[in-house]
Amino acid sequence: MALTIIMAMMLAQTPGADAPAKLIVNPAGLIQRGDYPALAMIDDLEGATGIAIAVGADARPKSCRITATSGSALLDTTTCTLLMRRARFAPALRGGTPTAGEWRNRVRWVLASQYVMVDPRFGGPARTSATANDAFRLLSPDAASQAAGIPAGSAATTFIRLDIDRGGAVTACELDGGSASAAQAGLACPMLMGKDLFTPGFDREGNAVPDRVRVKIRW
Repeated sequence: MALTIIMAMMLAQTPGADAPAKLIVNPAGLIQRGDYPALAMIDDLEGATGIAIAVGADARPKSCRITATSGSALLDTTTCTLLMRRARFAPALRGGTPTAGEWRNRVRWVLASQYVMVDPRFGGPARTSATANDAFRLLSPDAASQAAGIPAGSAATTFIRLDIDRGGAVTACELDGGSASAAQAGLACPMLMGKDLFTPGFDREGNAVPDRVRVKIRW
C-alpha cells in the first residue's frame, strides 16, 4: 500500500501573543509512507484529521487534541501519536518572552495503490507470520483484470485465505468475500497460486514452517 499525506499548515494565534507557536522541522518528515496503520489499509480507511497541539513556553508539545475527525479513531489517534513524537517547535512569544501557545494542522490520509495487504488479524500457526515479499508487491490486479476483459479501477476488493509453504510459495487459495464481482474475484487465485510471494513464517525455534494468511486485493 502506498499513501498520500497532505498537511495543510494553519497558523494558530495565541491571544495576546506577538507570534504563534511555530513548527521548526520539515513537515514532510512528520508522517511518512510507512506510517499508515496496517488495519486502516486493510479496511480502506481514509480521511483528514485536524489537530491542535498545545506547545509550552519551554517549546515542548504538551498535548494533542482532535479538532476534526477523519471518521476513523485509528487514523486520528495515529496522527496525534506521530506528531507528538516527531514535531519540534519554537514557542509562542508575548512581548518577546516565550509563552504557552498552540499549533494547528490537518493531515489527510489517502490510500493510493492497488497492492495486496496481509491482514494481521488472521492468525496462522507460525509464531512469526508469513509476510509478503517484493514479488508479491509487484503483482498487478489491474493487469489481470484487463487481460480478462474486465475494466480496471473498479475500486472493488477481494479477501482471500492462502496457505504458504516453508519456502514462501502459495499452495492453496480460497476466496473469502469482498465487493468484487464473481468474475473479478475469480482472477485472484490464479494470479497467486504456485508463486513464491511470501517470506515464510517461523516457529519459536526460528525454523520456517507452513502458514496461513488472509490477504486483500484492491482492484
